[in-house]
Amino acid sequence: MKLILLIATTMLLSACQSNPNQVAPVVPQPAAPSPLELVDRVNDASAKRFDTVEQRITLMQEKLIELNLQLQRASRQDQLQLATLQQLQQSSEQQAQAQTQAVSNTSGPTTLDQLTELVFRLEQMSAEAQSLETETSSAATRAPNYRLVSVYGPKGWVVLKYDASTGTSWKAEAGDWALIDEVGVLPESNYQVVMQLAPGDVKGYVAARIDSGNGITWWLKDNQWEPF
Repeated sequence: MKLILLIATTMLLSACQSNPNQVAPVVPQPAAPSPLELVDRVNDASAKRFDTVEQRITLMQEKLIELNLQLQRASRQDQLQLATLQQLQQSSEQQAQAQTQAVSNTSGPTTLDQLTELVFRLEQMSAEAQSLETETSSAATRAPNYRLVSVYGPKGWVVLKYDASTGTSWKAEAGDWALIDEVGVLPESNYQVVMQLAPGDVKGYVAARIDSGNGITWWLKDNQWEPF
């Protein structure tokens, strides 16, 4: 039996080798897609592309919304900063006004007290001058009697020159004498001028003048004698 199987196998191998040009089996080709299948494929591709575009548009919308929110937050922060700056400015202005008012309230009475003290001193000096001096000549023949008064304040040396007979006075400015203005016409008499430092005054000093003949007094405002 084994011998028969061996002989059969040998014959089969011989038969295969004797037909080397035997044609290989034909592989069936896939059938061409139908028009409906092509349409479905195109629709699927379009749908996928549409989905991709829609996703991109959605992403851009989300980014725009996020950017808009950031701009709104930045705008609110700018508004808050502006409001804070306005509050600080108002607070600074109020503090400056309060300080100015405090300085004004502090310097006002001090200047008035100094002027009152000057007037008191002038009255004393006038009384002493009246008791010591005797009028021996008329006002028309009286010679000029110039005198100087001065103080040294924060703005430097301040010097006034005046005629004790006419009351006319000058202030030293830039190497020359500047005439101090008068409210009215002064009569011939005996005048005296005194000065004193006053840090609370704009000029840095106060000055007063008295007519020892009638007791009328003036105080120096800017560059003019004002009745006191």
